[in-house]
Amino acid sequence: YYVITALNSAGVESAFSSEISATPVAIPTGLTATPLDQSVLLSWDAVTGATRYVIQRATSATGPFTTISSSTTTNSY
Repeated sequence: YYVITALNSAGVESAFSSEISATPVAIPTGLTATPLDQSVLLSWDAVTGATRYVIQRATSATGPFTTISSSTTTNSY
């Protein structure tokens, strides 16, 4: 569960906000890349509860990564 409070410049803290709970979404697994004529097809195992996927790419394995799609609703791109 999570709550938030606010502090003013005198350090006076507010009451708690309403509490909320959240469950992290599982990490996608099974990522594969298939070379095509002028592009690459990415595929991965669907994640239960995921409503969309964010696809990012970089020129090195350590990034920085840039988002190329944030509205993919299937488990391929």
